[in-house]
Amino acid sequence: MAKIPLRRDLASAIDMIRQPRKFAGFGAFLLHRITGLLLVAYIFFHVYEISKIQWANESFDELIATLQTPLWLLFDVGLVAVVAIHSLNGIRITLFDLGIGIRRQKELFWAMMAVAILIIIGAFLFVLPHLGGGGGG
Repeated sequence: MAKIPLRRDLASAIDMIRQPRKFAGFGAFLLHRITGLLLVAYIFFHVYEISKIQWANESFDELIATLQTPLWLLFDVGLVAVVAIHSLNGIRITLFDLGIGIRRQKELFWAMMAVAILIIIGAFLFVLPHLGGGGGG
């Protein structure tokens, strides 16, 4: 069995992250895996929180009140970020599987990330009045 040069691979991964032109491929792969794992963790957390209503003394209204605190609203913005990045990258991968945009992978990656950033900003602006710093209701 051949020995895997982990140190060299780690150095090359760090090098890819530092160089935006190389980051598009590796970064898309890494972001897709990380956001996928975060979504799986969220699903387990969500099922746990909802099922807690049945076996704990906490009512649904108390749970909703807790989830509407500023900290949880910021977590919701984070969830929107994870869903936006994962879904847009998934669309990009699907386009490649269909043979669309293969020669423009980097441009598509950065375009999808720009759309994701706009979605995240929109989610934050939506939540901002509820954080107490936006002046709205």
